[in-house]
Amino acid sequence: MPLCVHWSSSTGDLLVAMFSIHIKTGKVVRYNHSRQLTQTIQNDNTGLKLYVQPHYITENNNGDVVVSDWKKPNMDHMKEYIQRIDFTCFPIPGSVVVTERGGRHRFSYTGHPSRSRLLPCGICTDALSHILVCDELTKTVQILDRDGQFLERLLTKSQEMGGPQSLSYDVNTHRLWLGSLDNNKIFVFEHTIRHDPLTVPCSNTDCHHINKIATGKKHGRVWDANTKLATAAINIPPVSEKVITNRMKEAELSVEEIAKESMQEAISEEMLKHLD
Repeated sequence: MPLCVHWSSSTGDLLVAMFSIHIKTGKVVRYNHSRQLTQTIQNDNTGLKLYVQPHYITENNNGDVVVSDWKKPNMDHMKEYIQRIDFTCFPIPGSVVVTERGGRHRFSYTGHPSRSRLLPCGICTDALSHILVCDELTKTVQILDRDGQFLERLLTKSQEMGGPQSLSYDVNTHRLWLGSLDNNKIFVFEHTIRHDPLTVPCSNTDCHHINKIATGKKHGRVWDANTKLATAAINIPPVSEKVITNRMKEAELSVEEIAKESMQEAISEEMLKHLD
């Protein structure tokens, strides 16, 4: 039976996550715009099943299929589980399962720190391909990078929000829309996008020039050089070292120009003080 669906804005395909009651396993199927079945994702390259109960699904900017998967709860507690919806008392081991566009298993995230429990619910991705997933156990939204590395938690002290159950990211307004299971409300938050830490190779000469750029209280207009370089290179496909070097030089020149203007302003301010 189908549990969730996602429409791909990049391909027009429809992704459907399904669960079989008889064989107690799940799968993801893909249909094209002509309603033809074009792909089934069910096992990894060793033949092991990827999903049990895939409850939420989305697609990342790089084509990865991202799924919130649950294990089946203990049947002895099913009645009370349904009545109380108390995941803390009857936790369901779960994971975020990510496969590439072609169906190859990339990774499964089971919580932070490693091997901690996770009950993933609503899931989406942002403009930088970060994965945002609701965790019913901690009642937070966890943010991962595109490779499954934990970055941070959101809404850690949001008592009004309660337990986030579903979410969606608006790429135009950078807002998160979250639905709460506890109070049947929808909350909207501003989502501040943070660039992942990025190490960019540079020559000793380039780094030396960057370190000479003036900083301080009077030079507030001087941007942080490392952030400027990271922003210039972030989110681009693998390219040659020559292209990266050119981007770095452009960024460095921009920073130096701002530094010179800031220095000139600071000198002018000092001269005016002496004239007064």
